[in-house]
Amino acid sequence: MNFSSFLTRLAAIALSLITIQYLMNGFIPGLTEYLPLFWISQLFFGVLSVLSFLGGRHFARQTNKNAFSRFVMMLILGRLFLSIGVIIGYYKLVHPESKLFLVPFFMVYLFYTIFEVLFLSAIGREA
Repeated sequence: MNFSSFLTRLAAIALSLITIQYLMNGFIPGLTEYLPLFWISQLFFGVLSVLSFLGGRHFARQTNKNAFSRFVMMLILGRLFLSIGVIIGYYKLVHPESKLFLVPFFMVYLFYTIFEVLFLSAIGREA
C-alpha cells in the first residue's frame, strides 16, 4: 500500500465517522455535548494512524522480520494506554454528567483500530 492510497482511505474513514456521528446526534439525545471528544479522538487516532503507517512501512523493510511484529505489539499496547489516558484526561477535565461521552470515543476507536489492522496486514504481506 502506498502513502497516497493510505491517505485516501484515511480520509474515507474520517468522513464516514463524521457522517455517522452527526446521524447519531439526531437519534441519541445529549450526544452533541460530547462533540469535542469526538474531534479530539478523530485527531488523535488520525495522527496515530499516520505514524503507524510510516513506522509499519519502516519496520516491514527491515532484514529482521521480528522487528515488524515487535512494532505491531508495541503499537497495540501503546494505543491502549494512550486511549485510556485520553478518556481519563477528558473525564478529569470536563467532568461529564453521563457515561454517554464514551460512545463517540469508542466509535472512533473501533473504526480506526479496524483500519489499522487492515493497513498493517497489507504492509506485512507486501514485505
